[in-house]
Amino acid sequence: MKLLSKYKKEWMIIVLLPVLILFLDQIGGRAGLYQTIVRFDEFMHFGGGITIAVSYFLLIKIAQKEKLIGEMNMWIYFAFVISLVALTAVTWEFYEYILDVVLPSHVRQPSIKDTMGDLLMGLLGGSLGFLIGKSKWLKK
Repeated sequence: MKLLSKYKKEWMIIVLLPVLILFLDQIGGRAGLYQTIVRFDEFMHFGGGITIAVSYFLLIKIAQKEKLIGEMNMWIYFAFVISLVALTAVTWEFYEYILDVVLPSHVRQPSIKDTMGDLLMGLLGGSLGFLIGKSKWLKK
């Protein structure tokens, strides 16, 4: 509980950014935006990568400030964040696959090409999210 109050601003960002993307995903699905806007799916995966990377970036910064983990070389930091983004993206793709199996009338995974594109956009967004975190929260 102490960590929540000590890092209130960071926790707001960590929680609200992914919630925003999940909300936009639901709105997009219900409004048919995935079917009517050509690149909406790519935009959502790219945006999801950004928000997840920023969230992980801040979680790692909190862990470092609390001496739970040590300081890292920038490339190790990037590899750590992007690995967590990749894990999250793969987990999301499994979620979409399970939805396709359970609700076959709402296909979210039409092809392996779509899945690989989703993962790529998530990683590209994650890379940008890392750069945003680096520029905003790391000492120069």
